This record gives sequence, C-alpha cells and structure tokens, in this order.
Amino acid sequence: MPMDMARILNRSCQLIHSKEISLRMQSQSDSSHPPARDLDRIDRAILKALQRDASVSNVALAEAV
Repeated sequence: MPMDMARILNRSCQLIHSKEISLRMQSQSDSSHPPARDLDRIDRAILKALQRDASVSNVALAEAV
C-alpha cells in the first residue's frame, strides 16, 4: 500500500474514532461540548467523500481522497 494511502486510511480512522468519542462525551453531559479542532484539506476531503457515500470501504475512501 502506498504511503499516502496508508496515511489517508489512518486519518479516516482517527476522524471516526474522534467522532465516536465526541458523541460519547455529549451523551454523558448535555451541556458539555468537546473543543473544536480545525480540519485540514485531507480531513475535509474524507468528510466530503463520506457524506456522499457513508458505506464506502476504507480502501475506496483512501483512493478517492
């Protein structure tokens, strides 16, 4: 697997994990919001691709980004 594809796959897993943690934190306390984090170009591309097709595989996501 090319290094860029591995980096993109890793980033997508990190984003998904961050979202899961964020949702858990919100469910534990209605008034607490986790601090916002700026998204870079790759983060935005991953989110855009997932918004188009949330069932896309990690490999297809990496190729698309």
